Amino acid sequence: MSKFLLFALLFAISSVISYSQTDSAGTKKILDHTVYNIWNRLENVSISDNGKYISYEVNRQKGDGKLILYSTADQNNITIQRGSGCLFSPDESFAAFKIKVADDTLRKYKFEKKKKETFPKDMLGIQIFGDKTIKDSLIKIPKYQNFKIPEKGLPVIAYMTEIERSKKDTLSVNGKSVYNLTVFEPGKDRKTTFNSVLDYEFSGNGKKLGVLVLRKGKADTTQVFIYDTEKQTTEKIFSKRGDFMSSFKSRNMSFRIILLLLFSGFDNTATNRRYPQRLR
Repeated sequence: MSKFLLFALLFAISSVISYSQTDSAGTKKILDHTVYNIWNRLENVSISDNGKYISYEVNRQKGDGKLILYSTADQNNITIQRGSGCLFSPDESFAAFKIKVADDTLRKYKFEKKKKETFPKDMLGIQIFGDKTIKDSLIKIPKYQNFKIPEKGLPVIAYMTEIERSKKDTLSVNGKSVYNLTVFEPGKDRKTTFNSVLDYEFSGNGKKLGVLVLRKGKADTTQVFIYDTEKQTTEKIFSKRGDFMSSFKSRNMSFRIILLLLFSGFDNTATNRRYPQRLR
């Protein structure tokens, strides 16, 4: 399998290089300074855990790039225009990636000197793979901020999306941005949503997801939840008035570090009262 994957990658690279050195008529083009803006670069090559899929990006010096998803089983591929940053699920049932805003669109907004908050946003793309073919379905999620996929465990993805702002948000003086967090299992079309999320992190085995929530109001409240990705249950393990994480960041402790400490000693038989003690 390793030799086949290496051959597939070499073939992809040679195809990209060959294409970049020919014009629309298929004839060889002399390489000079005029081709710099259309020069293709092969970047961010990734292979799924069992080698079933390969992803790589073909990007230009100027203009839009593309993401290629290649199946080693049927030797077919999918091209995602403006796709980048691909990650595969642990069981190779789907891939997730960013779909950037078209370069021409961004240049137009900048030329017209429009406010940055009015700019179109990148989208999250989730490509679901079929049992026999790479071409199944593509899900697009607008106004996303980031996404994470566990390295092991269930084929789930967690992603943040923007919250529609309202006048009620002005009650809090805290300037931190919060988002909606969705935990999605594409194969079963199951979703769980958290509101007012600051940060989140999967455990090493992917069975747990830690969620940091900041509920804004006249008196802000910080909460920490543990979501069980297998049972689809949520447990609140901490709640306190104020921006609790500020004191930890002053000691160079991020939410990720706190969760790693928590997950490392995670005990399913523990009572709720043990969790706040670990977080203090």
